[in-house]
Amino acid sequence: MNVRLLYDEQNRDFSVIIIKQITIFAPCKRGLYIYQKKGKIMEKFEDLIQSQSPVLVDFFAEWCGPCKAMKPILEDLKQQVGEKARIVKIDVDTHEELAVKYRIQAVPTFILFKKGEAVWRHSGMIQASELKGVIEQYT
Repeated sequence: MNVRLLYDEQNRDFSVIIIKQITIFAPCKRGLYIYQKKGKIMEKFEDLIQSQSPVLVDFFAEWCGPCKAMKPILEDLKQQVGEKARIVKIDVDTHEELAVKYRIQAVPTFILFKKGEAVWRHSGMIQASELKGVIEQYT
């Protein structure tokens, strides 16, 4: 697993990034931030979803209005679930191979993985409380 410590100059804060070329929510003292790093996406993604803890993946697009509206909802969710689950954002335009592999036909699409298996899927906007309930079901 590749771990990097990145300094966010704009917010003057550090974040730990675990996966290359996947956008990851990384907790910082000021909240939740998103970073991207380039690398071998397919291999690293497969390693990430093998986790014993649930991994919620948000397949999104930068141009998507509902995807943008989900950002504060996911930030709220991350604060609620803490270390019980990881929340990962993947841009379908940048990572087309993952969008094809997981048959993403609409954004946002959320898939919850546990031990490498997709155990839950939802397309469209959803409330943090509903997502929290799904995560707790698989914790």
